[in-house]
Amino acid sequence: MPMIRPNSTEWAGPVTLAADELWQVRDGIALVTFEAVAEQDQGLLLHHKDLLSIPEGKAVRYRALTPGTIIARESA
Repeated sequence: MPMIRPNSTEWAGPVTLAADELWQVRDGIALVTFEAVAEQDQGLLLHHKDLLSIPEGKAVRYRALTPGTIIARESA
């Protein structure tokens, strides 16, 4: 399963999913959004072990809120 290790607290460019995926924060805290433009405090707040099911075709943007944040991506 691919791991995302955001190295910035800025929003990452969109990732468009080719299949349904599960995203889980394995360490730290992250924000996830489906909006093209998001403010710094917008998005879904995910803490350690939180899981999010994302459907195919969604453009996902994410950012770390804590150093060392890790997000796991897995096909649903």
